[in-house]
Amino acid sequence: MNQSFSLVGKVLNIEGFAVGEDGVTLTAAQVQEIERALAERDKRNTELAEQLEAVKKSPADTSTAVINESKSDTHQPLDEVESFAQTCNSSRALYNQLP
Repeated sequence: MNQSFSLVGKVLNIEGFAVGEDGVTLTAAQVQEIERALAERDKRNTELAEQLEAVKKSPADTSTAVINESKSDTHQPLDEVESFAQTCNSSRALYNQLP
């Protein structure tokens, strides 16, 4: 039975290893490397789970925050000349977008 353990080989930074009838023989250093890789994976999974829980608790701004944010912007009315100039500039920009 010819088995390929590519992920274990990747963790151990080797291309392959001998698989006998009784199993696989690993050195203590290789087992420690596998243990380190599993610990890193578990730590990363825990961090991602914590981030996901934080996102679930506050998925977005509340509607009052959006409304209150827009109220802080005070709109100054334009006089007739400024209004005409703004209309001309927006018309020119729209015309320039035509192919």
